[in-house]
Amino acid sequence: MWLFVKEKILSKYFKAISIAGIIFCALSLQISTVSAGSVYVSGTYLGAGSTYFKGKWQSYSTSTPGNISCGESLCYFMLAARSEISGRYAGVNQIPVSMAQGSSWDAIIAKWTDRYGLAGSLEQGFGFLGSDLSICAVLGADATLSDSSRVTVAPGTTCNIIPPAPSECNFMVGDATLSYGNLEPQATDGAISSTSVTVECSKAANVIFKLASGLPTVQLGLGLNAELQVGSKPLGMPVPLQAGQTQIPIASTLRGVAGGTGSFAASTILVIEVL
Repeated sequence: MWLFVKEKILSKYFKAISIAGIIFCALSLQISTVSAGSVYVSGTYLGAGSTYFKGKWQSYSTSTPGNISCGESLCYFMLAARSEISGRYAGVNQIPVSMAQGSSWDAIIAKWTDRYGLAGSLEQGFGFLGSDLSICAVLGADATLSDSSRVTVAPGTTCNIIPPAPSECNFMVGDATLSYGNLEPQATDGAISSTSVTVECSKAANVIFKLASGLPTVQLGLGLNAELQVGSKPLGMPVPLQAGQTQIPIASTLRGVAGGTGSFAASTILVIEVL
């Protein structure tokens, strides 16, 4: 099955401005969405030998982790029929999309959905493959899938099955700001600033928030770190969200004593994962 993963990029800029020994602290959050299409195919086989396919495809805005690899400088993504008896493949009557080996799965799938849309239907005969066919989203080393040993079914794909749409959660604002006001250097430890953002989910879902760096805090320099909580929970803990719009509190607590006055800057990526 696919791992439904939705990522949000929040770039955090911590700034401290020296004003006669007083530090002004602010944490600015810029919020945007990273999305790509995961393509699923389903249908039935009609006619003599069950070699005539009639079906549809559907794309969801989920993320497919990893990079493409096919053994050539260019790799080709397409929908294709596969014989479960011979292992041979045949592409459907669509022009494949290609990208350089090492590109992300998200990038090549997004290129395909840009060309063919988020959903559609197809009908095609695959008589030369014989019976017992599956229909899949695949990556090949050439546009004709002539070498079945270098054809890869897209990660997590279950051929012939379109799963139910996963919950999708989107931030309703583009940015937010956490301001600590004016602080004496010795008063930085434990200073808290909070705000809230609106998140809209298509279904009820549990999500977790975590830093892409893998660290528990944002390092700001000169002994200062920012410790984030989202939904009143530490990073990495499940946060339940209802269908529709939900106000989620975001709080940042400064840890450490500033080692002087001056200007500080830091950035990180906060990832939201829909479980």
